[in-house]
Amino acid sequence: MKNGDLSTDNINKLIAKYAIPSIIGFVVLGIYIIVDGIFLGNFVGPEAIAAVTVAIPFCFVITGFATMFGIGASAHISMKLGAKKKEEAEKILKTVFYMILIGGIILTALGLTLIKPLLVQFGITGNLLEFSHIYLQLTYLACIFIMIRVGFDPIIRNDGFPKKAMITVVLGAVLNIVFDAIFIVFFGWGVFGAALASITGETFGALVYLHHFLGGKSNLKLDLSSKFKDLKSELEIVKNIITVGISPFILELSASVVMMLHTIQFLKYGSSLEVSAYGIVSYIFALVMLVYMGLCNGVQPLISYNYGAKQYSRVKEILKTTGILTVIIGLVSFVTLSLFPKIPIMLFNKTDLTLISSTVFGLKYFAYGLSVFGLGFLIITYFQSTGKSKISNFLSLSRTVVFLVPLLVILPIYFGITGIWVSQPLAEVLTLLCGLIFIKSDFKKEIL
Repeated sequence: MKNGDLSTDNINKLIAKYAIPSIIGFVVLGIYIIVDGIFLGNFVGPEAIAAVTVAIPFCFVITGFATMFGIGASAHISMKLGAKKKEEAEKILKTVFYMILIGGIILTALGLTLIKPLLVQFGITGNLLEFSHIYLQLTYLACIFIMIRVGFDPIIRNDGFPKKAMITVVLGAVLNIVFDAIFIVFFGWGVFGAALASITGETFGALVYLHHFLGGKSNLKLDLSSKFKDLKSELEIVKNIITVGISPFILELSASVVMMLHTIQFLKYGSSLEVSAYGIVSYIFALVMLVYMGLCNGVQPLISYNYGAKQYSRVKEILKTTGILTVIIGLVSFVTLSLFPKIPIMLFNKTDLTLISSTVFGLKYFAYGLSVFGLGFLIITYFQSTGKSKISNFLSLSRTVVFLVPLLVILPIYFGITGIWVSQPLAEVLTLLCGLIFIKSDFKKEIL
């Protein structure tokens, strides 16, 4: 299908074409993230899950920058393609590649230098410190490959190859799962093996994406032989990429802060057992969240392209259809996790009854947040896709810094551990309400 079809083809078919591969790719990504937890929980123990839970916020820093570059570039690339400006789209592709490369080098240096002091500063000690430090050392050594895989993922979909992105993620996931079994079960490498398996899958994906744009059958070409001619215009591209991409970056970075704050609060009001329970709940939450993200990232090229082509009625129809899908996913996930919480939990640990009980308690509260997260994320995606970064940034920031962080600090004072679990779903509801106000106002100004 040619990019020009995005402004004329049936919207339901377009959503299916772009969103289904994206959802599958994101879900598979979630599955192989969860597989790490399943192997660690069953073959190493709850403390290993807690250690990876401690490490994940620092991993979000890497994926946050990669997502910022990738989403920011892909939105502008789509709008340029919608305006029939392919040469300018290729210029953006080249610029974002160098942004990822330079950013990866800087983050690797900073990460390897600062990780352990930061862990100690946050009060992480003993085996938790040792395990999480090992996991993060390996992750930051592979930082550039992770950033290429994550950053190029939305760009390759905007290039018209959503199925290739899906297949790449699936194959990377298979590699991760296979090496999890080898490194954790057979070699007994524990957290080190989990990290090594993860970066193997990410590196594979990065190499596939590089081959696609450098020597494959891509529509957009990544020409590294040409020189940058106009520094001012390049800096303008960098600015535009960051301006649009800052919202998903805020989401990732704030998720990092929130996970770390959860850990600190659980250790303060409970123990490492609650951190392990939170880790399992986070794995399950992430899987459903990635379904939403796959759907929203899948329709992002459709929104950006039609917005760039001034097909505003189609933009509204895309949002309406996608919104209905997020509501359906939310209801299904809420009912399933509320009625059968032990089924996914026991994949991680079948013997520790105290851990299972604590995890069931937390998951039931998080199910409320999952039921509304998707619609809120779609609204943020709309504002990202149309270049309205101030609103998307505000909503992203509100979800965590304005709502969730204060709730995490205040509610446990009065409700203890229950207050920690309640904070997330309450913040999701407040974010959705703000988003609905903004999008209603935007429709009146531009689309209706």
